[in-house]
Amino acid sequence: MTLKVKEIPNLIAKEKISFVAGKNGLERPVYSVGIVDYEFLDDFDYTAEDEFESDCFVVSSLLFAQGHPEKILESLKWLHRSNVSGLTFKKVLFQELPPEAVAFANENSFPIFAYDKDIHSEDFILRIAEAVSKDDNQLLSEENLLCMIQNRISNYELQKITRGISLTLKRYAMAAFITSNENMDISRILQCTYSNKHMHTKTIMAKYGNEIFLIMTGAFDDAQQFQIMAHHLLETCPVQIDKINLYQSRVHLSHEEFDHCIRESYQTYLASRASRRDFSEYSKIGTYRYLIPLLESTDLKNFYEEIYNVIADKKILREAAEAFIFSGGDMAAALCKCHLNTVRYRLNKIREMTGMEDLSDFEFYECLSTAMKAHRLTLL
Repeated sequence: MTLKVKEIPNLIAKEKISFVAGKNGLERPVYSVGIVDYEFLDDFDYTAEDEFESDCFVVSSLLFAQGHPEKILESLKWLHRSNVSGLTFKKVLFQELPPEAVAFANENSFPIFAYDKDIHSEDFILRIAEAVSKDDNQLLSEENLLCMIQNRISNYELQKITRGISLTLKRYAMAAFITSNENMDISRILQCTYSNKHMHTKTIMAKYGNEIFLIMTGAFDDAQQFQIMAHHLLETCPVQIDKINLYQSRVHLSHEEFDHCIRESYQTYLASRASRRDFSEYSKIGTYRYLIPLLESTDLKNFYEEIYNVIADKKILREAAEAFIFSGGDMAAALCKCHLNTVRYRLNKIREMTGMEDLSDFEFYECLSTAMKAHRLTLL
């Protein structure tokens, strides 16, 4: 169930938060949380980018109104126009709101709460973010993500997910599977997206094992713009940019092909691991695009086992095959500290042992490549 404004006090000790105004707006949903303060300072250069998304619940110290209580009404009118869910303020500078501000909130069903000064604003924001993300965590659960990866999710379930998550999907979407060379604080990273008012209208994250799926949406069919979006978000998250890897899908229609985004980004990750290369983009993984989906196929399994099993227990030949295939068929790159003629001899030996001596060089490489890549994928 979506978080409602009326449930906000349940996230903090009830005796430390009080209702102020806007009773008729308590049923409004809350899809994100943000901080409002600097927007109303005199020297702040306001632009459209600083608007809050619809149904965002905002937290404030009312610092901008210190010595100028008339600014509170002005801020409420602005927040109401932005269609935010409601406001809570910390009782430090103001113990209560000016009468005209309370009247405006009541007349416009704009709910307002006040919380005690001994409550840390960061904790309050964190609690709201956790509550908001609860529905997303259920819809984008690891089980549902696995169903999308394995291409076994129904259209009904897919639509339930795309229309139920807090991110309002625009026409297009792209996903990136994120891994790290070090342990990531996934909880903090996920919370970051909910408290970033600029990015939460464009992105959402989902935990998958010890890694993360980043889903982005936009009105444009431009992979480069989505890549820029991903890097902007990650710059605000508690991660070391140089320690993480992004494996990106192609751009797809948001509702109709949401699962394609998840599947392609994960397949890019698998292809990179199997080949020990950093592909980063699905469009660059080559034959892995059909090998990964067909990995459970009996025909493919029989094919690669007939070739691989012949050299599986022959270390020198197996290593020669791996070096040759994963260097892209470049014999010079596959030398492995031995003479070029030695490489040729070992590859010819593989040809004979696998019954491929009558194949052309291209056909031999094609068959051996399929077998080695498919086997490597089974090890992941």
